[in-house]
Amino acid sequence: MSPTAPPAPEYAHGTSGVLKNALEWMVGGGEIAAKPVALVSASTSTTGGGNARAWPAQTLTVMGAQVIPQDLRISQATRKIEDGRLTDGPTVAALRDLLDGLADAAAREVGSPFARVDGALLP
Repeated sequence: MSPTAPPAPEYAHGTSGVLKNALEWMVGGGEIAAKPVALVSASTSTTGGGNARAWPAQTLTVMGAQVIPQDLRISQATRKIEDGRLTDGPTVAALRDLLDGLADAAAREVGSPFARVDGALLP
């Protein structure tokens, strides 16, 4: 059971076609069932990709994924990325918090091969 955090960039107030297509190909396959999932969305606008979040959340839930309630919406993303790296301190901290929450969800799953040891998620 691997925790997952699919990115959800926002395009024209909706979900990326690439992400939508990838998830639709997995519907019914069981690959993501019972796996903890965190959603991260990003947009050049001030909404942080909030418009793109609803569809993946619904689809992942229908697929049986355990979508954690915590998410991250990165607004004005182009101002927070330099040379392909996230450089905005508060956003980096929020991403770390989200990934910690995802790791905790993975460690809590019954029969999970993961455990938290000194703050790290280990198989």
